Amino acid sequence: MKTIEELAHYYATDKRMSDHGFTKFYEKHFESRRDQKLNICEIGILNHPDKINRPFERASLLMWKDYFYNSGIIGIDINDHKRLNGERIRTYRADQGNRAKLKELFQDNQLDIIIEDGSHFMHHQQISLGVLFYNLKPGGIFVIEDLHTSHEDMLPSFRRSIEDTITLNMLQDFNKTGIIKSTCMTDEEINYLNDNILECVIETANMSEIAFLYKKK
Repeated sequence: MKTIEELAHYYATDKRMSDHGFTKFYEKHFESRRDQKLNICEIGILNHPDKINRPFERASLLMWKDYFYNSGIIGIDINDHKRLNGERIRTYRADQGNRAKLKELFQDNQLDIIIEDGSHFMHHQQISLGVLFYNLKPGGIFVIEDLHTSHEDMLPSFRRSIEDTITLNMLQDFNKTGIIKSTCMTDEEINYLNDNILECVIETANMSEIAFLYKKK
């Protein structure tokens, strides 16, 4: 059985160690759940323009399908990728900043793992967390990738306005105070997060931080 790094390398995802370097942290947080029958959702379906070095469209969805070999995989993207639907993979079109659409997609359906790898904008990261943490099963994991966009040099491109809370700062402050504060979420979303986050583990990869938020059981 291939490791997640072997799969990431085969499918040429940017999660592999030669790129962002997220796979060692995914191994750490996901390996104990690998054999289970899970519902897994990733926000963001990369269609890389380099078809020579990155030939697989939906590469990370294929990686998750092979790694979690008993599980169903859901991909969400602002573009329509339904042509990519296949065995144990389903894709849906949605703007991750559209609360109504995110709620419509899942309603009361529960997910075991949610991976946020969408636009990397502050408000999109936080809206996705605020809305979809409700759909995470007790004991589930919500992942936020690519927190380098919270770094000062990246903020002009990834912050909608000066009022938007910086995602990495929000998570680091939570680890200090136990309280989520965000100008991008509703009071209801913030209260739900504060009542239901068990812990937030922030890992430092090659060029970016990645956060794993565990839901209370």
